[in-house]
Amino acid sequence: MLLLDARRSVAETQRKIQERDEQLREARLSGRGAPPGGSDVFLARGWLTGSGRFSGHPGTHRLLKGSQVLYYLQSEEGKAIPLDSYLNKRVGVKGTVRELDPKFGANLIVVSEISVLSDY
Repeated sequence: MLLLDARRSVAETQRKIQERDEQLREARLSGRGAPPGGSDVFLARGWLTGSGRFSGHPGTHRLLKGSQVLYYLQSEEGKAIPLDSYLNKRVGVKGTVRELDPKFGANLIVVSEISVLSDY
């Protein structure tokens, strides 16, 4: 009987964890920023590289984790954030996510704020 109660408790805890993970994932994808009570203030983190304005990709820069493109980036209209000054640095990005055609392999972030996390 005790073992059965313990299994139910574990199952209930796992269900709650899954629900919270789904809520956090939805909040990040919708661009609402940091999770409630969380310390991560960035929408995304990664290494910034240029992709060129005429390469056929959306955005002007890419946010990478290893060789994988996490997001394409472009600065917010009217703000003119100089993304080139952050090239080849690990950055944290705040902004709004826009979904792109799956052929690009990543979504676009319209950057409203960017911070350097590491130069190396």
